[in-house]
Order: sequence, then C-alpha cells, then structure tokens
Amino acid sequence: MQKEIDKCIGYEQETCINQEYKIPQNVHLFIIYVTSNSIIERCSKLIFTKFGTKENNFYDQVQNFNWLKQEKSPNFSIV
Repeated sequence: MQKEIDKCIGYEQETCINQEYKIPQNVHLFIIYVTSNSIIERCSKLIFTKFGTKENNFYDQVQNFNWLKQEKSPNFSIV
C-alpha cells in the first residue's frame, strides 16, 4: 500500500507508519518512526528526524530512487 501527501507547504508530519511514502517536492520536515527504509522519488530539500524513543527506528535509512551514485544524495538530510 502506498500513500501520497499532496499540496503541503511548510508542513510538519508526525506519524507512525509501516509503509512506503511518496513525498512531493514542497514538503520539508519529517519527524518519523518507520520500521523499514524510506524511499523518496523526484524530491529535494527534505529533512528527516527521529520520532519518539522506540528502538528499530529506520528514520535515517532514506533511499533516493533517482540517485544512483555511491555518495549521499543531496536531496535530503538527516538530523
């Protein structure tokens, strides 16, 4: 199952999810708890940070579908 968040400007999302999210370009900050890697596509200027104190939070394991190089993608950052 895939969910999509549309038309979000200056939006902060706090949620616990167990699924892949397709994130549009104008979303900036995600405070998340995820149990698998997050995947972004056609996005930039994204910031991911940890939600809560639970173990096994993969908030910092973001993959960029359109970035095939070995070095880190410039389209997101982890704080």
